[in-house]
Amino acid sequence: MRLLNVIILLFVLFTVNTKAQLSEALYNLTLEAGGGLSRHLTTMEQPGLNLTGFGGTLRVMWHPEHLLSVGVETGYHHIYSIQTDVSVYGFGKSTAEVSMEAVPVMGVLSMRIFPKTLPYLEVKYATGIYLLISRGSGFGNKMASTQFSIGVVGAVTYLVPVTRTLSLGGELKYGYISKIQDSDLSLQIMGSWRFMTW
Repeated sequence: MRLLNVIILLFVLFTVNTKAQLSEALYNLTLEAGGGLSRHLTTMEQPGLNLTGFGGTLRVMWHPEHLLSVGVETGYHHIYSIQTDVSVYGFGKSTAEVSMEAVPVMGVLSMRIFPKTLPYLEVKYATGIYLLISRGSGFGNKMASTQFSIGVVGAVTYLVPVTRTLSLGGELKYGYISKIQDSDLSLQIMGSWRFMTW
């Protein structure tokens, strides 16, 4: 009888322990979105040059049962804009406007470096391409062109859970665009929504 009780007790403990491990070892898909201030870092100098604008991020991440997560990312970054008066012989004077924006399409790796002391802190590395969109207008004409560039991004994200599926926080991000050999720094308010768990 005692042997039977021991066997039943061991079976119950094993079952509870297995269920606990399974409930902790979940796979999650999250949608992360944010926006904030973006500053283009360059040595280019020009009167009326605006290097500060909006930066936004949209990212889907897969979180397996270990510290490393993978995903894809896109977004929008203001590179620069300039408005100046120009004078061309034979055409007269006009206000010229030129701007450039960047849309990244990248693969992302994310890792919790300090899971015990800073469990909400993640360090991210991304690489892929930037779609560079240039626009200009002057003398009643408008133009637009696109080009591709290889780029890399490094970011530090801190997201605190506010519900079972929603987290809020911020992200500091640095990106490098090889085509124009310049970089971008942005500070964004971020939100994360866990939309699938299995």
